[in-house]
Parts: sequence; C-alpha cells; structure tokens
Amino acid sequence: MPARSTAAHLCIAARISIESVAPTHPHRDVVSWTLAPRGRPAENGFTEPLDGKLRGECLNANQFLSIAHARSRIETANERRTRRDVFNLGESEMSVLKGRWPRAVFYDSKGTLFDWPWTWKQAAQQIVHKYGAPVSGETFLESWAKFFEGFHRRAAAFRYTPVSDLVQQALMTAYKMHDIEGSPEDVSFMLDLQDQVQLFPETEAALREQQEMGVKVLIYSDVERKYLDMYVSKFKTFKPDFVGTTDEAGFHKPHPKTYFWVLRQTGLDARDVLYCAGPTFDCMGAMAVNLVTAQIRRSGMTRQTFLPGDVLADYEIDDLHGVTEIIRRNRFG
Repeated sequence: MPARSTAAHLCIAARISIESVAPTHPHRDVVSWTLAPRGRPAENGFTEPLDGKLRGECLNANQFLSIAHARSRIETANERRTRRDVFNLGESEMSVLKGRWPRAVFYDSKGTLFDWPWTWKQAAQQIVHKYGAPVSGETFLESWAKFFEGFHRRAAAFRYTPVSDLVQQALMTAYKMHDIEGSPEDVSFMLDLQDQVQLFPETEAALREQQEMGVKVLIYSDVERKYLDMYVSKFKTFKPDFVGTTDEAGFHKPHPKTYFWVLRQTGLDARDVLYCAGPTFDCMGAMAVNLVTAQIRRSGMTRQTFLPGDVLADYEIDDLHGVTEIIRRNRFG
C-alpha cells in the first residue's frame, strides 16, 4: 500500500477510535491506533470513500508539521465540506439552520469589485495602434497579462514590488516577444486610465445589502493605495469597513502574510471570514491560511485566471449576488 494511503488510513482509524470512546468512559484518554485492513471499497465501505475525500482535499494539499497542525488542517477540511453540503441543501432543510458566519467578507478588488481588466484592454489596443504592431490587441493583451501574472507571483515569493512596476516589466517582456520597439514610458497608457476604472454593475448594491445583513466588508488590493482610492471613490453611498493594499502590508497575494495582515488590522480570525476573489492563485493563498473561499468567475478575464488549482474553492459564483446568497443561507437559514 502506498505511504500516502497508509497515512490516510491511520488518520481515519485513529479518528474513529477517538470518537468512538464515550465522553464518560473511564479510559476516554486512551487512544488506540488501528490500521484499517486493505481491500476493495466494497470491503471497507466507510473507510475507503472517506479516505479518498480526505486524501484529495487535505492530505495531498498540506504538509503536517505536528500532530496539532494535522488536527487543525483536518478539522478545517471537514468544516469546508460541511459548508459546501449546507450550501447545496434544499430550502426546507436550510430553514432550520442559522448562524453568525461570516462576520466579514474579505474582497479582492481589481476584477472582483472593479473593472480593472478594462484598462488592460484599452491600453493594449492603444499600444498596438501606436506601433502598428503585427499582432492584434487581444493577442498582445494575452501575452502582457500572462507575463504580469508571472512577475506578480515572483514578487509575492521574493520581494514586494509595486504593481505599476510589475506591469511595466511585463510590458517590456511582451514587446520583446512580439518584436515591438516600445518604450517603458508606454506603461502610462494603462496607468493614466486608472481614474476611469468603474464598479461592476452589481457591486454597490450587493455590498450595501451584505453590510445591511450585519457583515463587515473589507476591500484589499495589490495595486498601490493611490489607485485603490480612485476605485473606491466611485461608490455613491456605500462605505467599506476596511480598505487596505499590499504596499501597506509589504507582501503581495498569495503570500500568507498578506492575508494575516488584513486579519490583524481588522481584529478578525480566519474562521470569521469569507474570502472572495477571481484569480485561482489568490484563492489558493487564502485557503492556505484557512479562509473559506468563494471564487468569482467573471467573463472578460484572461484564460489563465481561472485555471484550477490543487484544491477547488469552497464556492464558485458568477457575480457578487452569489456572496449575498451564501451569507443569507448561513446567517438566516
């Protein structure tokens, strides 16, 4: 039997042994470790399916540093599965469930609340037109955005770099790829459009409704604070409970420290929060620090944005009203 499968059986067998001891039993502190017998799924009807789910959703996605760490991650995996199951219950079953989760929704900004991708499209078209490039604006945009995502991930792992600098680095790399004699100053085609970034159509109404349901709304972005303030100024009446950027934290997403920084600033625990973003790498980073996650899959994003990660997000939604529905079902039943 492979080592990973053996570990999974041990974890499951130990858990069954622990939970089978009654709270009042005189030897309740004694834990017996039993290796589940090897066999076909039909011979281990309970263990085999649970083994597969635990291995796929938890054991293969984590490295355990201690027994306490393993216990915490396994409990989190169970909570995620429970929330997924609850979200799929029928209305009659949901009516008996009420709670206080989430206390806050932690939002990515660009591409989630604000139409940042529009600035890329406009800038790419202007650049291609300026140089009479032998590629379409769409093709150039795909290359530019792909290089940006690569530089962005490197900055998250290595050293914080302002997003505007990363956009410029990606632009120059795209120029080389397409044999365009462009200038670093051309990044202004995109940066000059930042004050024109608009809300997505449902953003303000959805966030206002979520706040009225007693949930705090946190807005966090990788762009520099001056640009995020431009975006947030587009709200007519809504006021977020927190606004912050990675240049304040000193770490880009998906670095774990950037999520923890927001939690410290707001006085919240991971268990209090629902995280919402579009990019898979943002969602994976959030799940790594035990945030329950909703991935918003808006049209118009690059094909790289939604490539599946090792672990799927807890929820997948098409717009921000999906977050409102998650809140409603969890808090009000």
